[in-house]
Amino acid sequence: MHWQPLAAPAEIRQFALRAPWRFLFHLGDLDEVEWPVTDFYAWRDDADEISELIFIYRGLSLPCAHLFGRHDSLGDKLTSLLPLLPRAGWIHCSAEELPALRARYRLKEHGPFLRLAWMGFPEDAAAPGADGAVRLSAADLPELTELLTAAYPDTHFEPSQLAKGLCYGLRRAGKLLACAGLHVHSPTEGVAMLGNIATHPDHRGQGLARVACAALLTELEREIGRIGLNVSAGNAAALSLYHALGFREVLRYEELYFEEPSP
Repeated sequence: MHWQPLAAPAEIRQFALRAPWRFLFHLGDLDEVEWPVTDFYAWRDDADEISELIFIYRGLSLPCAHLFGRHDSLGDKLTSLLPLLPRAGWIHCSAEELPALRARYRLKEHGPFLRLAWMGFPEDAAAPGADGAVRLSAADLPELTELLTAAYPDTHFEPSQLAKGLCYGLRRAGKLLACAGLHVHSPTEGVAMLGNIATHPDHRGQGLARVACAALLTELEREIGRIGLNVSAGNAAALSLYHALGFREVLRYEELYFEEPSP
């Protein structure tokens, strides 16, 4: 048995829906916008059923490989998968995969991350403070880029993400001070992943990102059934914000940058 390219959306969807919170990105990349820039690979069992499914997303300047196993690890299957990866990019994987990756690549490890699932606004905080936020457009790109550079320089934001998905911001005295956007937005698949959530360093602790997130969630919940986000496990302030909005942990994983060593 070996990894096989998979180009059957229905089969991918059927597999991913067995654990939809774990495979939110898999589902989101079935969207017609993302499908052409996503490579799916399947490992099949003796009955020719998919037992593992991974993908490599090539829609940004650096590719990103999601190597989540169906359970906690791909195990021995990881070795035969590595030749399919690009020479450099991002990897999301379980901690069990790290020794094999360290043996082959130069890594910049960003530590453990958490996948959170939105369970709806808590009863005592329905759409908290959402009225102060405004939806951003392409005209706001310079301001948004400036904000993210100052507040969140390690984020994976690229201009195409603003064009493809929703983004809300909060201004004070005409200056953009907080934002909340999306990494994944697929109404057809019913999934979304929040991302590029940030507050200007000089204005933190005022609940500004909470307002932007609440406005975004209020709009998303009209058409999206599953909404998630990823956050560093060590970011206590962000976790407090997300828990207050109704997010709960569903997955722990590792995020890292990798590249093949020079010959």
